[in-house]
Amino acid sequence: MKPQDEPTPEPPAARRRWLLPGALAAVVIAVSLGVVALVYAHAPQAVAERYLGHIASGDATSAAALLAPSHPGVAGFRDDALLTDEVLQSAVERISDVSVARHPASDVDVANFDITFTLAGEKYDERLDLIAGAPLWGVIPTWQVRAPFSVAFLLEASGPAPVTIAGVPISAPARGDVAWVTMYPAVYRLGVDGDYYTTTSDTITVGIDNSPGTVDLRPTERLERAVQEEVEAVLADCMAQATMAPEGCPFQASADATGVPVSWGMDAPPTVVLDETGTRFSFDDGWIRAVYMPATASGETQEEAALWLSGTVSVHGSDVEVRFLD
Repeated sequence: MKPQDEPTPEPPAARRRWLLPGALAAVVIAVSLGVVALVYAHAPQAVAERYLGHIASGDATSAAALLAPSHPGVAGFRDDALLTDEVLQSAVERISDVSVARHPASDVDVANFDITFTLAGEKYDERLDLIAGAPLWGVIPTWQVRAPFSVAFLLEASGPAPVTIAGVPISAPARGDVAWVTMYPAVYRLGVDGDYYTTTSDTITVGIDNSPGTVDLRPTERLERAVQEEVEAVLADCMAQATMAPEGCPFQASADATGVPVSWGMDAPPTVVLDETGTRFSFDDGWIRAVYMPATASGETQEEAALWLSGTVSVHGSDVEVRFLD
């Protein structure tokens, strides 16, 4: 016989009846929490914060995944060539101190946000728009960024050399040419292809409400030497023409040298000076000498004239071309 105070074991079936409702409740709670997390993750505020966070961290791929597939680009100009991880991660500085606040003008299908961020010591106040996407599982609302939070701007170089931003050549190869460039807001490395020009600044700041505009280029000593060598070569070719008026050359002898051989000479080549853009040159310290035997004279004639000349410089890759102005 069992002692009076020993408990009677609970039948297994009874224990299962107690455990089943508890397990079901736990599952319901877990599913509910998961659904809530999904809804929050796809809410417009969360999407906007996540999108800008990707840009701030240099993750262009993840940012692009949150864009509407048919986005129109920036100002109707769609070019994603520089909206890459490599370019954004190479930035000297990216946006920081980002804040996102829902704008009152938002409606059912469009969510507008006022955003602020800091870049290169300046605070920017901007706008980001989201549009409703296809519901997840046909139930959970989703949102997509309407257009990239990037800048489409015209870039012009003050000299005839391709500019590079973040190491990528920008197609503005000649002075006066402009190129459309689309980039995420950041501070990027600025450079020039080749050895003939350099930039006045090592970086370029791409904000949202401003365009970098013109990149100032300055000639290098290498270009100055190349122009000097080219000018000397052109003058040597001119002096090799034993005529009164060498073709394509900036000097000629007097009419007395008509029809007779002319020997051209120069004691020393002129010193070339480039302007600040490296697209024009000048010199005023050259002297040219012509020696010939006039047809109407019995003796040799010698003429000397100062060379005060100017011209233009054209750069094509590694080739430098000079052209004298009339």
